[in-house]
Amino acid sequence: MELPSWPPPPLSSEMLPQGFLATGFSGGIKSSGRPDVSLVVSKLAAESAGVFTTNYVSAAPVGLRRKHLQSHSDRIRAVLVTSGNANAATGPQGISVARELCASVASTIGCEPEAVLIGQTGLIGIPLSSDKIIPKVVANIGELGETPLHWSSAA
Repeated sequence: MELPSWPPPPLSSEMLPQGFLATGFSGGIKSSGRPDVSLVVSKLAAESAGVFTTNYVSAAPVGLRRKHLQSHSDRIRAVLVTSGNANAATGPQGISVARELCASVASTIGCEPEAVLIGQTGLIGIPLSSDKIIPKVVANIGELGETPLHWSSAA
């Protein structure tokens, strides 16, 4: 079996999923200022599924994503992913932040908050504030696009 080359070849338009828009940007989570938010939006409601940890304890975004898939798996519109802070072991505040982030995407693209899935990765046990992130998410929704450049920034 031949291993794929690294780095992977640049994205081409033929490689991209049709009917989806993407972008990536700095939401202010990482102190370095490097991009830490990725957003993919479906033009139409999409069928979705998930595989989850069997651990008894899971992070706020995992629990919220599970609930959203249980109620809206046939009409998911967006996936928001952040890095730099896992929003794990953050208690009720973490759940509130995950909900606020989903609601901000939903209100901007015109869907229910439950139609937005959220994933967060990074440091554990550090409270995450939505104050800096939400305005940047809303401001960057206009940067969504279908080109390889948009998908590369999301990656």
